[in-house]
Amino acid sequence: MRACSACAILVVAIGILAAGQIKDEYWNRIPTQDKAWLTTTGYSGSRELSIMLFALTFETAELMGMVEFKASAEQMLGGNVIVVFVAPYDDEYFWPTDFDFTQGYIQAEIGYGDFLAIDDAFDGGELRSGTVARGVLRFPDEIDPGIEFIVWYDDESAQMGPVSFGSSASLATDTQLAVDFVRIPSVVAPGGSVVIEISTSPFAECSLIIYTRNGIVESPDISPRPAGSDGRATWVWQTDAQTPTGLVLLQATASVNGNNAAMLGSFTIADE
Repeated sequence: MRACSACAILVVAIGILAAGQIKDEYWNRIPTQDKAWLTTTGYSGSRELSIMLFALTFETAELMGMVEFKASAEQMLGGNVIVVFVAPYDDEYFWPTDFDFTQGYIQAEIGYGDFLAIDDAFDGGELRSGTVARGVLRFPDEIDPGIEFIVWYDDESAQMGPVSFGSSASLATDTQLAVDFVRIPSVVAPGGSVVIEISTSPFAECSLIIYTRNGIVESPDISPRPAGSDGRATWVWQTDAQTPTGLVLLQATASVNGNNAAMLGSFTIADE
């Protein structure tokens, strides 16, 4: 499976949560074959972890308000993805690398380069009672999503599939169109200005999405704009004291005559 650094830089809308996991009104609308719910138990038979997961297809992405998230997560991990919510019944330990997928005689494991942590807790370690750990798993290349498969966590398992992931049209890239970051900071202090400049085709329609731990940033500072005759487009985003510290994900997109290209970047907001 593909190896890459796990980055806690993607955010799921918190409106779908209830008691740390997914509200029934959302969960019940996800197609049965696209989801699984595991409950792990200890040696004494007591419940330890409640794990809800679902394949991020076009249908589920629209249901959860995660269409842009789907495109970004797939590009970051290089494949189809499954979203995971983990809630402990008491103080318990959780490790994302304990997930496995099986299909017939095939077994595929999740490695350290095969997940993205939405919350820091998803990276592994002790989960406190009443909290939730959210993350994304890269769907294994060895498993055929069009055929039923089994998801395992330790000794617990649940069946999923067949799943139709589709592709991320919002990140479809035309070979004649490209986007590159010309200027992007590495670290910005809370309250500082963030200058982001991209290079693309002249007069292309450009847009910028900024993800923080609080969700997608809504600001007129980052409204869509056309590139100039030199192919450059620039945004200046003013942060404030309420802007959360940590890694921030950027997604810049350019469009020309219905063709799209996108580029992902990141920087850190930290106290100096």
